[in-house]
Amino acid sequence: MKEDENRAGVKINNQFKKLMKIGLETKLNEKSVYFYNNFITIGELSADEMKEEIIQQLLNYSRILKPSNDPHKPPTEIYGGKSGHGYDDHVIALQLNYVMKNRFNDSQKYNIWK
Repeated sequence: MKEDENRAGVKINNQFKKLMKIGLETKLNEKSVYFYNNFITIGELSADEMKEEIIQQLLNYSRILKPSNDPHKPPTEIYGGKSGHGYDDHVIALQLNYVMKNRFNDSQKYNIWK
């Protein structure tokens, strides 16, 4: 992950998505990710519907190998969860939350704000 000095935010590529997937998957396997009872959402979905949406997106999120047009090149590794016309935005946000929490806590640049 590399910050762009000219813009706010981070650049996300497939290598970064792979690291986010591994990090979140580790936390899920450790059973250290959970929903609060008073889960709040903004928008059309209720808290229970949003919880189900996030779970469905987690289930759809996977590693995809896209074959290369050049037979001498390996396939491209892609991470995502857009199955059919579905979305993976909530899973990406959850993964970013995990990664940025660690980045914030571990960074001398940012930990002055703790």
